[in-house]
Amino acid sequence: MLIDDVEAIIRTHLPTLADLNATVKLDMGADGVLFLDAAGEAPTLSRQAGPSDCTLKVSASNMKKMLSGEMNPLMAVAFGRIKVDGDRRVATRLTELMRRG
Repeated sequence: MLIDDVEAIIRTHLPTLADLNATVKLDMGADGVLFLDAAGEAPTLSRQAGPSDCTLKVSASNMKKMLSGEMNPLMAVAFGRIKVDGDRRVATRLTELMRRG
């Protein structure tokens, strides 16, 4: 499943995401949901969604492409491949931190 690939990639970046200081829900439709809680000391990733500062609505295949560098996140938003609900600054910061990791 693609969500497993996405989860594995994000897990490798968890230490870097400690600086996010926010929660993010990755809503991948029928593929499922991942919930990143980077508001505390140690970021966690789960498949149990909760209230979030930012929700990213994206297909699992497009999320995997963004995480692997095949798709530019800003272009994905511009062309409607990803929708951002909530604090857009969190989405921007998440992108910056993932690039560092």
